[in-house]
Amino acid sequence: MKYASQISLSFLLYVFSFSFLHADDKFYGSWEDVNSQDRLEILDGFKPNIGPALYFSADGSVKSAVWKIKDDVFTIDIGYSSYNAALDQENSLELQPKYGSSLYFNRIPTNQNTSENVVVLSDNSSDFLSKLQQKVWILQSNEKREVTFRPTFSFETGVVEFFDGDILESLREWSVASGIFKIDRDVIIEGRATDDIFIGLDARDKFIIFKADRPSQAQDVTDLQTKRSDFFDAFLTGEWQQSSYTAPLIRKFRPVYGDLKGADFTTQDGKLVNFSEWEYSPSTGVLKISGTEYISAMVVNDTLAFLDQKGNQIFLKRARESSDKRYSLSDVVETPLSENEKNNVIKYLSPQFRAIDRFQYQFEFLPDGRSGFFHKWQSTPFVVTGETLHFTDGPKPTRIYSVEDFVIFDAYAGVFQLDGSESRLRPKTDDEAKADLAIQEALGARLVEKSIHIKISLKDGSKIDIPIPNIDFSDVGTVSLGLE
Repeated sequence: MKYASQISLSFLLYVFSFSFLHADDKFYGSWEDVNSQDRLEILDGFKPNIGPALYFSADGSVKSAVWKIKDDVFTIDIGYSSYNAALDQENSLELQPKYGSSLYFNRIPTNQNTSENVVVLSDNSSDFLSKLQQKVWILQSNEKREVTFRPTFSFETGVVEFFDGDILESLREWSVASGIFKIDRDVIIEGRATDDIFIGLDARDKFIIFKADRPSQAQDVTDLQTKRSDFFDAFLTGEWQQSSYTAPLIRKFRPVYGDLKGADFTTQDGKLVNFSEWEYSPSTGVLKISGTEYISAMVVNDTLAFLDQKGNQIFLKRARESSDKRYSLSDVVETPLSENEKNNVIKYLSPQFRAIDRFQYQFEFLPDGRSGFFHKWQSTPFVVTGETLHFTDGPKPTRIYSVEDFVIFDAYAGVFQLDGSESRLRPKTDDEAKADLAIQEALGARLVEKSIHIKISLKDGSKIDIPIPNIDFSDVGTVSLGLE
C-alpha cells in the first residue's frame, strides 16, 4: 500500500489534540526527516507526560512509538531506540540517541479542515463503535495482523476477529460499558478514532494503535430466535474452525438422532480429538452443546456466535476449506446391532478406526459373523541413535533393566511384563502395511457410498440385502417381483 493511501498525516495533530495544552505541545505535529522521506507523527496523549507517536518509513511501513516527559526531558521511543527530543532556533526537531548520530526533522504544516472525523470513546460510544465496525484494521505492533470488529447480541458487544495474514489467529469478545472498551481481558480506558486511525490507552498506560486498511464487509446476521430455519441451514453446513495454539480445530455439527439433535465432531489435522452432542429445544429456545446451554446463537457473516446464561460468548469461524453441503438426516445410516442385520454390522465395523484417545481399533469377525475380537493398539515409531532410543514425541531412554519377567526403561519410558496369553495382533511388514492401507481405503469408500438395494426378511428372522444398479427412477415404468 502506498503511503498516501494509508493515512492523511497532515491533520492528525489537530483531530487528536482535545486535552489540555501542556509544555510538550510544541512537539505535537507532523515532521519529515531532512535526509529521507520518513515521517514522524507526535500525537497528543490521553494524560500528562505520556503519549503515542507514529513513524512512517519511506517504504510504507509504520511503527508505533511512545513519547514521555521525565524531569522536563522529552523522550521518544521508536522500536528499540530511545531519543531525547529538542527544538532548535528554526523550530526544527532534533532526535538525539544515546549513541550514534542525531536525526533531524522539519515540521509539516497542519491542515485543520477535517476535525469532524474524530470520535472520542467517552463522548460518544455509539459513533466510536460505528467507526470501528466500518473498517478492517491493521494492528501497528504487528503489521500482519488484521482486526475486524462485529456486533453480535447487542450493539455494545460483539466479536473481534484477529487474522495473521489469511490465517485465523483468534476470535475474542469485545464490549463497551460506562465509557470503557474491553477486548477480551484488555481494558481500554481512553479511545479516539477517525476514518483512518484508532488510538487507545489501556489500564497499564500502553497505547494500542490501529490504522484503517479497507472497508469491512457489510453485516449479515442470521439469528436463531428470529430465523431458525436459516440459522440451522448455516449451522449444519460444512465445517467451522476454532483457533488453537497448534493446528486449527475443525468442528462438524451433524444431525444424527433427529433434525434438532445430533453430534459435534472435533478434528485436528483430520483426526478426531473430541466428540459431544448438541440439541435444540424449540420450547425453551436453548441450544445445548456438550452440557453447556446457550440461550441465543447467531451467524454474523461467516462467524458463528453462542451466548450462554452468564453472558459469555463463544465464537467459531467458517473453516477456510469448508464444504457447502447442508447435512441432514438423509446423510445418516442407522443400523440395529442385531443378528438379523449382521451383514450391515460387518460392513460398518470392518474398517480400521481411531478414537479420541489416539489408539487404533478394529473389529475382527469370525466366520459365523456374530462373534470375534475387538483390537486396540497404538503404533509409535522409534529409532536407536547413538546411545539413546528415541520415541516419536516421547521419552528418550538410554537403559533397559530386566528383572524376572519385567523389563524397565529409564527416563520413565515404561515398565512392561512378559505376556504369554493368546494374541491376535502382530507387526506388519512394509508390503503388508501398504496392502492393508489399500483395503482400508476400499472399506472406507463403501461406508460413504450411496446405493440402492432390496431388503428381504426371511422366515427365520434373518435379512438379505440385494443391491441393484443406481438408476434414474424417472425412467422406471413398473416394478414387479416374480417367484419361480
